Amino acid sequence: MPRLNDRLKAIIVDLVLKGKKNCEILKLLKEQENFTIDRHNLAKFIKRFHETRSFQNKPKSGRPQKDVSDDLLNFIDKKMESNDETTSTMLQQILRDQMDLEFSVDKIKRIRRKLGWLSTGTKYCQLVKEVNRAKRFEFCQRCIDTGENFDNVIFTDQCTVAMEQHARITFHRWWEPPNQKGRPKHPYKVHIWAGISRRGATNIAVFTGIMESEFFVSEILKKHLEPFLALVYPDGHRFMQDNDPKHTSKRAKEYYREANINWWQTPPESPDLNPIELIWHELKHYLRVSVKPKTKEELVDGIVGFWGERITPEKCTTYIDHLKKVIPKVIEREGRASGY
Repeated sequence: MPRLNDRLKAIIVDLVLKGKKNCEILKLLKEQENFTIDRHNLAKFIKRFHETRSFQNKPKSGRPQKDVSDDLLNFIDKKMESNDETTSTMLQQILRDQMDLEFSVDKIKRIRRKLGWLSTGTKYCQLVKEVNRAKRFEFCQRCIDTGENFDNVIFTDQCTVAMEQHARITFHRWWEPPNQKGRPKHPYKVHIWAGISRRGATNIAVFTGIMESEFFVSEILKKHLEPFLALVYPDGHRFMQDNDPKHTSKRAKEYYREANINWWQTPPESPDLNPIELIWHELKHYLRVSVKPKTKEELVDGIVGFWGERITPEKCTTYIDHLKKVIPKVIEREGRASGY
């Protein structure tokens, strides 16, 4: 319902002084001003006018509110911009020390909310060095300019999977304590390597220990990548991986030339530009929630089963298409992490 402004209040007072009854005032306001007011609110206003002879509302009870100037609002806003982790208690101390002002924590919270600052859980993303920001920006801009669709790109990566049996979120009745679930201090871990493309996924390699350059060439490239390239990409390909030392070693580079592996080099510090990272996330969630492995065999069987049953060409394409969202964001953020 619209609120009474000073002009309407003046009209009502004039009608009251002329001896008009409340029902007549309601009718005249509707006909002449196209304004409707509840009869109880009209009666309250007229009664208040007779008591105070003023249009103003009665002063509110409680402690008087301190004036908040524009300078103070700008000061708090700049403090939040300079450090977005500044708490209301910290702001209270800053105002006390630097401006000799005393505000309650609740008051500061209201001011901060008024300025548009909301609290959320901290979100983390990849740190990117200044030199690599420029490389990421140039790479993404080139993808946009050339209309890159990644049709013949095999996105590969290595990941470590630990034996976990519980989801990250659990529920309990509010009148009962939450269940405590055991977690080993040093869970059994395996490493996996695989690749995805619009035409499907490579076979997955599951191994333990550290992957050295010789193992990378003999076990990964020869036994897993080359058969996939010969079968699925006989018409040409681009092989995408990160800049790990074993990938850039002299032994690996020699083998790329010998086996005609077309390594498509992408900028460093760019996990958000490799869509297989999203599959690793889905895999780990699947193992925690659906498999809940208790032995090494169950862990490995869960990984292999997930890869064989769930990673279809359609799913690979869906994850690769996610780059259409990531690349413009990297450009918008001038090479910084996209947050995806």
